[in-house]
Amino acid sequence: MKLFEIGFSWIYLVDNDTFIQTIIDTTRIDNYFVYVLNNGTKFSYKEDSIILFFENGKTYLYKPNVSSWSDTISNRIFVYNSKIEDRKIIVEQKIFERNNLKSYQILEFNLKLLNIRRILKYPYEKEWILIGYKQPTIDKILNFLLNNLTSYGTFKAYEKFKYGAIEMYNSTFFSAFLIDVFKNWLYFSPIKDSLENISLNSILKYKKGNYIWTYWIDREIAPDFDDISLHSIALNIKNYNTDENKHLFKNYFKNECYLTWIGDSLIPIKWLGSIIDNRECDCIVNLNIFRYLKDKNLCLYLRKCYNQFNQMKDKWYLDPGFWFLYFYSKSYIEGNICKEINVKEKVLELLKNYKNLTFRQKLLLSASSNVLNIRNNYLDSLRFELKDSLLNDGGMPAMYYTPDNINRILPSLLYIDAIRF
Repeated sequence: MKLFEIGFSWIYLVDNDTFIQTIIDTTRIDNYFVYVLNNGTKFSYKEDSIILFFENGKTYLYKPNVSSWSDTISNRIFVYNSKIEDRKIIVEQKIFERNNLKSYQILEFNLKLLNIRRILKYPYEKEWILIGYKQPTIDKILNFLLNNLTSYGTFKAYEKFKYGAIEMYNSTFFSAFLIDVFKNWLYFSPIKDSLENISLNSILKYKKGNYIWTYWIDREIAPDFDDISLHSIALNIKNYNTDENKHLFKNYFKNECYLTWIGDSLIPIKWLGSIIDNRECDCIVNLNIFRYLKDKNLCLYLRKCYNQFNQMKDKWYLDPGFWFLYFYSKSYIEGNICKEINVKEKVLELLKNYKNLTFRQKLLLSASSNVLNIRNNYLDSLRFELKDSLLNDGGMPAMYYTPDNINRILPSLLYIDAIRF
């Protein structure tokens, strides 16, 4: 298995000098995958998170969250003791060969840097500031997204109806989703910038006034608070103030949660020849409202949803428990938290048995893990499996995300979150 691919590159600043490093080759030494950089440096990654360096004839090794360990490489025994002082990781290294001490050295690592990217493990010398990075797989996905834009400036979406036909409709839901996915990303790409600008323009163009959105832009359907919340979150990321739509919510708070739709209790949908029942609350819709409004009055309801992880109703999102983890993870890192919702604990529990999950569940679990900055062996293995699912055109296979909607854009966007470094 390989964690990083040839062509993965990153750009960083040391003092006033800017550098770009790229993985140009990979090889293997014993149980370690060794990566060769364009400047000649070699480093390696092992599944139990050991980081190994070969540079200028010296060996550097660091194992996160372990204070003492030993390892054998090519008939040599490496003994390590580590501690953290002044934002640095200090590692004492002893190398034995045939019970004789051959080498002793003290290594220092920049703790802040280690927390930024697993790939950036360097002996501590100066403060390195990561500016951004590029990844060949993400470039492929971005080109796939670019090739799947409609004349509306939206991404292609497909609605599968009960009578079997599949028709394409237009929605800015995926435009908002893209902007949310790339929030705080250090990725640098002109295609990414272009897609974000196109998505932003579509969101603004197809709002219904006063920052209101409906799911479809070319079919008659009532506005809903899920789309209003997600689109508003995307615009807030881009520094737009959408507060003027918040007054709409207050009349739809019933007991402990918000109703989904704006309108009467039974809302006709003319193009489906049916009606929407607005008398029920939905866990994922209310979670996205919580992200947007930061309304702590929802915590009681959201805790009930969380405690019924496997019993949530698949009304607007299939696998709502996994969607709950994904959207709540984003709320969690934004500092918008409800007590007694232990999202990290749940994610770690599920990762141990990820092989038994469906494709959609794996995508959402990996994305939640990365949003929460969780790192473990199960997640690395899950990433490799998801990467093997990529199709030749750069996108992910289609998946259902509601009982009726099938799409390739959403799993591709989720994959970007699922493999973030």
